[in-house]
Amino acid sequence: MKTHDSREVEITSVMRNALDNIHGSWDEKLNTANRAVLDYVERNYPDLYRFLQTSHPDV
Repeated sequence: MKTHDSREVEITSVMRNALDNIHGSWDEKLNTANRAVLDYVERNYPDLYRFLQTSHPDV
């Protein structure tokens, strides 16, 4: 099982890669990067994604 720290590193890497590869305004970059992170978490950590949906219904 992955530790909290390794998940944080993976998720940060997904966010950084998305920001580096998206061209446009900062709003566009952040919206796209946030969606990329949520998609990644949903695929790889469904328990964490369910927690996010419960604690933040707008996710």
